[in-house]
Amino acid sequence: MLLRTYQWSEALVRSGLMAARLLLATLFLTLCACGGGGGSTDNGSGSNGEVVDTQSAPSASIDPDDLEPTGNGNSDGDVGQDDIVDDSGRTEPPKTYELAGIYCSCGPTNSTSSSVFNNIEEAAYLDGVLVRIPWAEMEPSPGVYDWTLLDQQLGKAKAQGLHVTFALLNGYAAPPWLESEGADMLDYIFRGDIPRRLPIPWDETYLRYLTNFITALGARYSGEEALQLVHMTNSTTNGFEMQYFFDAQAEADFYAKGYSESVLINSWKRILDAYSQAFDDTRLDLDVHPVLGSPTVAEQVVAYGQAAIGARFGVFGAWWSRRNAEVAYPEMYSLLLSGAASSFAGVQLVGTASTRAYNEITREDLLDAIKFALQSGIYYIEVWNQDLLNTDISLQMGGFHTSVNNAIK
Repeated sequence: MLLRTYQWSEALVRSGLMAARLLLATLFLTLCACGGGGGSTDNGSGSNGEVVDTQSAPSASIDPDDLEPTGNGNSDGDVGQDDIVDDSGRTEPPKTYELAGIYCSCGPTNSTSSSVFNNIEEAAYLDGVLVRIPWAEMEPSPGVYDWTLLDQQLGKAKAQGLHVTFALLNGYAAPPWLESEGADMLDYIFRGDIPRRLPIPWDETYLRYLTNFITALGARYSGEEALQLVHMTNSTTNGFEMQYFFDAQAEADFYAKGYSESVLINSWKRILDAYSQAFDDTRLDLDVHPVLGSPTVAEQVVAYGQAAIGARFGVFGAWWSRRNAEVAYPEMYSLLLSGAASSFAGVQLVGTASTRAYNEITREDLLDAIKFALQSGIYYIEVWNQDLLNTDISLQMGGFHTSVNNAIK
């Protein structure tokens, strides 16, 4: 993992380096084996409403022997006099907050489950773990903070030599006492039959308690070496991603309570400001999705983050597949590319190829999604834990792991 400070005055140099790396990644990935492979033709809907399966041609099995490191290694042999360069007057290259690694998109942490699972050491090519904890568990009563779960997860990760990305589960996972404190709430149905409620994201009571919590969170964990990234969250239907997938009644109620793109954008700005102040030397990003069918909220929030936070701000897509990038969410893919060019971008695979889950994808599509991320200059990749432990793809995943970690050296 690389953690380096950044100056925006070097943006042009950074863009040139990014273009060079994209060219190297593209040349490297053409070495991967290609050929016929049959993906499923059943276009299901994933947990987040995006297309899980693809009908575009998936990659075939990728030979790990084709996955050579892409870093700047020196050739073997003696160094001759002609190789000695006088660099006494050379300035240091621009420092950045670039980020690379294969992370586990593990299940949330709560009082009965752990994101850092017991046999995680069996995933030898793993760099870190996504730790998601419900806000309600971390602030059980107003202004009373319980750091036990996050402390435990950081301890378990460090014991395995792993880094951590943290996300506060918000929305339905916000503290229920917010309502008694005066926060306006919205009832909705999740995935067709699960009744849930969330605080209105522009509600002042909600924002006051959330930003106070973020301040306390940063006071405790800002500067924690193992904490490589924080996914910033707002009050949304699944508590992690930007989008809202409402039934008709809930969407009508959302508008009746004052929804507009501008009020939601301002809510996000308050949250970004709070995280930036609380974690003043930590990478921060957020998931981008269309909001009620429009890309405007995501586009304006990303523009604000890039201007206000700078190179510590990245763009994240928790819906990643080639088809979703090219067909379902082309505007969001463009935001990922802008993040990769100016600072960093990351993705979470849209599904798993190793279990028959509601968002199952094919093995070929999984490998193609990672390959496409590398081609796009995206080197932070969250993979479902079932796939990290799948020995049938361990050679390919190991090759990708080498490529990811050499990409920004």
